[in-house]
Amino acid sequence: MSELINKIKTQIEGLLNLKVGGLTIKDSLSQIDSRASAIPIAAVITVFLFLVMQALVTSNEFDLGEEGASINISFLRQLQDTETQTAKKKPNRPEQEQEPDPPEMDIPETPRPEMNSESVSTPDFGGPQFGAFSASTDADVLPIVKVPPQYPRRATQRGIEGWVLVEFTITETGAVVNPMVIDADPPGIFNRSALRTIVKWKYKPRIVGGKAVPRSGVQHLITYELEDAR
Repeated sequence: MSELINKIKTQIEGLLNLKVGGLTIKDSLSQIDSRASAIPIAAVITVFLFLVMQALVTSNEFDLGEEGASINISFLRQLQDTETQTAKKKPNRPEQEQEPDPPEMDIPETPRPEMNSESVSTPDFGGPQFGAFSASTDADVLPIVKVPPQYPRRATQRGIEGWVLVEFTITETGAVVNPMVIDADPPGIFNRSALRTIVKWKYKPRIVGGKAVPRSGVQHLITYELEDAR
C-alpha cells in the first residue's frame, strides 16, 4: 500500500510539473488571481488527475489483488495459529486433593462381664405319677417310648388323685392299639387322659420263632398324684 501511495504521489508531482504555455501547472495555479479564470484550469486538472488515477489503478489491479490475497491468507494463518496455541495452552485442571484418611482412634477394650452359668432349678408343680401292672408274666413287656400323661385341669383344681388300669394290644411293630379302661379310681376322672397317653407309647415287640408277633391282654396301671399332697 505504501508503494502505491508513493507512485500516486510521484505521478501528481509529475503532473504539476508539466509545462502548459511555457509555465508548469503548479506555477499557473500560483498566478491565478480570479476565481472565474481558475475554473477551466481546475476542470482540466481534475480530468487529467482522474485519467491518471484510473491508469494507475488499472495497472496495479493485479498487484493489489495478490497483495490483498496475501494479506487475507496471512491473516487467516495467523488466526489458525492463534487458535492452535489457544487450544494447546488450555490450563490443566487442578488435581482434586485427596482427603486425608481420618486418624485412627484407639478404642479401649472394655472387659466383658463374666457370666457364671448356674443351673436354675424349676419348682415341681406336681403331676401324675404312674406305676405299672401287667397280667402277663413275661418280663420283656417293657415300654421303649413312654410319654407322661396330662393331668386333667378339673382334677388339679379340686386336688383329686387317682389311678387308671388300662388294657391294650401290642402289634408286631410295638405300637399300642385297642386300649380300654379296666378299672379306675375315682371313675371317669382320669380315663380320657390315660387312653390318650397309652396310645403314644411304644413297646418292644414279642419275638416267636424269629418273627415279631402281636401281644394282646397287656395291662398297665397309670397313677395320678399331686406333688403337694405328699
